[in-house]
Amino acid sequence: MRISASLIVKNESEHLRECLDSIKGVDEIVIVDTGSEDNTIEIAKGYTNLVYSGKDYTWRDDFAHSRNQSLDLCTGDWILIIDADERLEPDGVIKLRNVIESTNSTGLYFNTISESNKLTSHKSIRAFKNGSGRWAGRAHNYLIGPISTDTDISIYYGYSKAHFQDPNRTLRILKKACNDDPNLARERYYLAREYWYRKDYHQAIENWKIYLEKSTFLSEKADAYLMIARCAWMTNQGSLARNMCLEAIRLNPDFKEALLFMSEIHYEPWKSKWKRIAESATNQDVLFVRC
Repeated sequence: MRISASLIVKNESEHLRECLDSIKGVDEIVIVDTGSEDNTIEIAKGYTNLVYSGKDYTWRDDFAHSRNQSLDLCTGDWILIIDADERLEPDGVIKLRNVIESTNSTGLYFNTISESNKLTSHKSIRAFKNGSGRWAGRAHNYLIGPISTDTDISIYYGYSKAHFQDPNRTLRILKKACNDDPNLARERYYLAREYWYRKDYHQAIENWKIYLEKSTFLSEKADAYLMIARCAWMTNQGSLARNMCLEAIRLNPDFKEALLFMSEIHYEPWKSKWKRIAESATNQDVLFVRC
């Protein structure tokens, strides 16, 4: 059973060594460089001879396209997905081999944990059987195909300094995707989040409301309701904030962050009551665990 690691990179000289050191033990590392202007390619070639660059691999504002290019070059039985500003937990490759040997699934969820705040995490498919999946989505891309199961393997993510070279990249990609196809749901959710990051709360609310009309993904919808509540609170819309937060809790009564926010936006005695309920929340089926 051979494991291929698949990466796409651009100007990642600050982070790449630590990432590649963390996956030593895989059988091959396939790296697609989408146009680096620093010494990323030189660093990559110190770890693998499977480094692909040039006009055929130039960045085209489409993460799925580049990831599928890297995927198509992998020859392993299983594919490990990792980004340059991430690192696999110590002995993660050994753990991965053990899980693969005992699973009947074609995909594996990892714990994806913030390096700067260990309480912030989510689940993502980071290993899958070669041939079982393809990437979709121009930004915040996702795998289609694998039948996946949970694991206790962890990947820690940071924030690449390369992002500062094109800070509006994700916003640009998502705006174009939603303009091209107004029926997109997942892309609309992340477009709203881009406006949230920029404190454009009215645009964020508008886009999350459009998203909610189209989505059937309950965990993501609960998060969208909570984020509308946060935007409403920031724009002095207290009633809307409480109503939207209650919708998030209705979809998932174990959503600890939503319960705590309900406490934050109420007066006593409800403030203490909501906080007490939050203490027993498990965050089961929560999309992004932030507390």
